[in-house]
Amino acid sequence: MTPDYEKLHAEGVVVDESVGYVMVSTTKFTPELEAVVALMTPVSAISSRETFHILGITGDVRGQRHLDIAGGCSDHTAELLARGAEAYSVDPKYGDIEAIIAQARKHIEGSPAANAATETIALQRFIESASQDPSHYRTGYATALDFPNDHFDRVSCFRFMLSHMNIQPDMLIAAVAEGIRVLKPGGTFTICPTERKEPLNGFAQANELCREMLHVWLDSNPRIRHYGKEFRLNGKTAVTSLEIEKLAR
Repeated sequence: MTPDYEKLHAEGVVVDESVGYVMVSTTKFTPELEAVVALMTPVSAISSRETFHILGITGDVRGQRHLDIAGGCSDHTAELLARGAEAYSVDPKYGDIEAIIAQARKHIEGSPAANAATETIALQRFIESASQDPSHYRTGYATALDFPNDHFDRVSCFRFMLSHMNIQPDMLIAAVAEGIRVLKPGGTFTICPTERKEPLNGFAQANELCREMLHVWLDSNPRIRHYGKEFRLNGKTAVTSLEIEKLAR
């Protein structure tokens, strides 16, 4: 989808390309707004070692169904497929694989050496997997997942929903609702991280309002249980995830 910038501007959306983020004052969610957010979000290649640690995946995953939303160039889905899971990654930028790979490489170039080495390996595994199993890397948006209800054992979203979609509450809630919709009863939807180190261009109040409205919405849903989970990456960096469990009927 190509964003209609003129229409968005009339609705109170400002795209600041100099910092690579979207600022929004509109109270209306439109598909164009999500397209802009996706367009402006940096592409990373988060390692499956990190994602598996966050999700607590240690055992046999054969036969399990996993979905990674806004997967970027992570090798998370590649590793799950290699272990025998039925895994899919969805990202709006998969419509142009060469472009998303180029964006990931640019991101890696600006990363610390230790992170760059790990992400370079993850990127190469993503490239190989996307070439071998292209049907498992689908072009799509977080608010409109092309999967049936109650389909996945695990759903995940790293470095996107509560880092970039938390500028407009209806958009954020719609994305979380879609993740819950495709999750099987008894399954878990993990969103990580839940915090941003620096607010978007001073829009800290808007970010916090979105989070508060999301939690009010989650609290009102009798079919789920949600809680925060804190852990450390590499034994150093403290990270918090939002865990959403879909209760069995």
